[in-house]
This record gives sequence, C-alpha cells and structure tokens, in this order.
Amino acid sequence: MSESAEEKEDIPENPKTEEKSDAVELKPKSQDFEDDLSTWDRYKEAMFREQDSIHLRLQWLFLPQSVLLAAFGLTLYVETEFTEIEILTDLFRLVVVMLGLLSSLTVSLAVGAATSMHEIWSDEMRKIAKHHPTKLSYGTRSTIFEGMSRHCANLIPPVFIFAWMVLGLIMLTNMNS
Repeated sequence: MSESAEEKEDIPENPKTEEKSDAVELKPKSQDFEDDLSTWDRYKEAMFREQDSIHLRLQWLFLPQSVLLAAFGLTLYVETEFTEIEILTDLFRLVVVMLGLLSSLTVSLAVGAATSMHEIWSDEMRKIAKHHPTKLSYGTRSTIFEGMSRHCANLIPPVFIFAWMVLGLIMLTNMNS
C-alpha cells in the first residue's frame, strides 16, 4: 500500500476530539487508548491508596477502642470505702468515655473521607472501561450488594460512637443517683 492508504487506516471514522482553548485536536484511537490506559493506571493506584487508607484508619480505631473499653471495664470492679477514690474513678471513667467518643468520631470522619475518594476513583475507572469495553473491564455492574460493600467501612465507627454514648449515659445516671 501507499503511504496515504496507511495514513487513512490510522485515522478513525469518528475521531474523538479534545478541546484545548480554541483549537480542536484529533486523536487516533490507538493514542486515545494509550492515554486512557495511563490514566487508568493512575486512577487504580489512587484507588488502592485510598483503600489502604481505609484499612489503616480502621486499625487506628480498633486498637485504642479495645484499650479504652478494657480500662473502663476494669474501673467497674473497683470497690472502695473512700469517697475520694470513687470520685477519681468516676472522673477516670468520664475521661475514658470522652476519649473513646472523640477517637471514634475522628476515625469516622477519616474513613468517610477515604471512602468517598475511593468511590470517586472507582467511578472514573468505570468511565474509562466503558470507552474500551473489549480491552478494559472494571468490576461488576452496580448492584445493591456492591453499593453496600462500598460503605461497610463507614458503618464500623458509628457502632463505637453509639457504644460510648450508651456507656456515658449509664455512667452519668449512676453518678447522679
């Protein structure tokens, strides 16, 4: 074939256009796929980084919560005849409850931020996969279970928030009576 016939094969029938200021640039399909593939890789790396952040932040939640709950539980077995020690024990319990509640709230916000960024990167990867369905695929189609699994990490910190609120209310009612 001649050079002009080879050039015509590289030019797509309906090329995608990309606007840059006033000029319109035509990109061949192969170059478009290469650009999308490099973008795909960046999004995938960012998505995995956010997923690691979610797991790390949940670890931040579990260790202090277990220590704080154990400390709170140990104070329940303190029996003394001295009112000063009872006052210090109640104060200690109050501090433990506040620390547990604040750490749960902080981790809840941090996990929520990482989860929302993970969802943004996932959606961007799906968009790219739709442009190249034969070369790229991403996950399964959206279902209610897939949507629930995305947000499971967001449900764990509120469980601890609720537990600390209940313990705090019980403790306050016992202090007043």
